[in-house]
Parts: sequence; C-alpha cells; structure tokens
Amino acid sequence: MRRAAVCAVVVGLAWVWSPFVPSVFSQVDNARLQRLFAPSDSAVQERTFRVRLRVELENPSFSPLRGVAVTRAIFRDWPEQSVEELSEVQSHGLTARTSLLDGLVRRLHLRAPILRGVEDYVLECKVTRRRLEFDPEELSQWRVAVGSKVARWRTPSPGIESRDPAIRSLCEQLDQPSAAAWHRVERFFQFVRQEVRYRQQPFKGAVAALRSKDGDCEDKAALFIALCRAAGIPARTVWGASHAWAEVALRDDDGKVRWVPCDPTREDRPGRLTSFFPIYQKGDRFRLPELRGKPVRYVMPLCIARSGRPAFQVRDELLEVDGEKLDPPFVMQLYKYSQ
Repeated sequence: MRRAAVCAVVVGLAWVWSPFVPSVFSQVDNARLQRLFAPSDSAVQERTFRVRLRVELENPSFSPLRGVAVTRAIFRDWPEQSVEELSEVQSHGLTARTSLLDGLVRRLHLRAPILRGVEDYVLECKVTRRRLEFDPEELSQWRVAVGSKVARWRTPSPGIESRDPAIRSLCEQLDQPSAAAWHRVERFFQFVRQEVRYRQQPFKGAVAALRSKDGDCEDKAALFIALCRAAGIPARTVWGASHAWAEVALRDDDGKVRWVPCDPTREDRPGRLTSFFPIYQKGDRFRLPELRGKPVRYVMPLCIARSGRPAFQVRDELLEVDGEKLDPPFVMQLYKYSQ
C-alpha cells in the first residue's frame, strides 16, 4: 500500500506558509509486516504491539528557521483497538499537544518557534488489536444506518467516486434494494473480492480499479465503499499499518449504529477481521486547516515553516510483538523530506 504525496502552498495574512508532505514515503519489507500483523492461527483473538513513533526536525541551513510546525496522526482507541502510552520524550525546543480531527483522527502537533539544529520527539506506546467477527445471521437483521452522524459517509470522497456513471451503473446491476442491508453489502463485497485482482501499485481510485479490474488494498476498499455509497449505505476507509480496508454503518436491533469491518482483500466474507494491523485512522474525506480546507482522503504528516524549509522525518518502529522483543526494531513506515 503506497500513499501519494501532495504539496500545497497556503498564503496567510502576514506570511507565505508552505505546508509540505514528504517527498519520499517507504514501507520496509511489506511482506514481513503482513506476516506480523496477519498470523495464520485462527485461534489468536488479540495481539499486542509495542511501537515507537519518532519525529525528527532538522535545520539544513545556516540561518535559524522560525515558526516550524509538524502534524501527524497517532494511534487512538477504537472498539477493536486499545492504546496505552508508555513514555514520551521531546527536545527542549519543541512543544507538543494533541487534537482530534472530526472525532476520527488523533493528531500530534509539534512546534519549534526557532529551529537552529536538530529537534526530535519520541512516543512509545502499547497497541492491542482485537479480532472482530460478527454473526452473519445477526447482521442480516440489521438495517442501514441513517442520520447526521453517518451522512458524510454516503457521498463521494477523493478516489471514491460514488456518483460516477460507471459506479452507479454497476451498483444498479448488483444491488437488490428490497433485500436485507447485509445481503446488499455481501453482493458488493463479493464482486470486488472476486472480480478485482490484487496488484500492489500506487492508489488510482475506485473508477480506475473498476476499469482495469485490478488494484491494491486501497483501490479494492475504495471500489467497495463507492458501491455501498452509491446504494445509500454509509461506508468509510480504515487505515492500518501497511493495509487498508472498509467498514459499513448498520443499525442494530437496539437502534445503535455499529461499524462492521469489510476487507475484500484479505477476507472471504464481510463482517470479520482476522488480521491485527494497528489502526492509524478511520475516514477518507478530511479538510485540514493547514491546507486551507482542501479535501484529502488520508491525513499524512505535514510540515509548516514560517521561513525556510526544514528537513523532517517521521519513523515508526515495531519494538515488540506479544512481549517478544524484535532486535533490531522493525520499521513499520517511514516518511522523509529533505531538500
């Protein structure tokens, strides 16, 4: 799974601010990551990971840089995930705070009023991921979720073109509006699972994946979500370390909105999630203040400098799996920008 970089320039009232995302993004040994987070033993119900999140800022010039700020997503609790922060270390020249974007993405904000040399921030945490599996008979009784809390997940997002004629035409062919909501979800899921071949490549979106009949996990999730949204079923993207999948919103027998996982890349049916990829964020349409509200599908690390351009790196490492230390630590993902 590879995420494309996007650059933008924002003109402020007093200064020209230059938010930028890394020019290099890499995930090291994706196959090993898959094995660590997706064990073949079906008896495993949860896995615990100790991870280290590091952000490093460097001034590559001889003159001090002013007003330098970095934001990035960090792990948070979900029904299928618990996060415990173990330690936090930061340079004296940095201030740190967190915020919650749209109630979905926990963001870390680092600020260096004056950057002269190197400043860094390190957060270690324990992430516990639980297996999810819903009873198909129970799901068949649930209805499509409605209301303001899920309305945004029924409309298009970047790369999820649910109003495109090709998507709507396929939706009409597959959908059975009079059937139970879960039966409709299953039809969309099985089409994407069976008809779209997996191919690791840069993200191209739902329409392109439908046209070529191939795509990586992001493309397959995007096409499935687009079909659901075209049918009026709320759905959104879940972003894990090295993997992406979908979840749909249904209303259970008690009237509560429940988000049900659907992974057309790894699973043979919707409603189950047997992998344990740590979840970075959920959702696929955000408007970031740093980009003046430009819609993005994934909240990537951003760096803003009031003057000049610092080098910065975001490096996430896996230190332990179920209490077993990895030596050396295993790089989960790496974002890097340098002039």
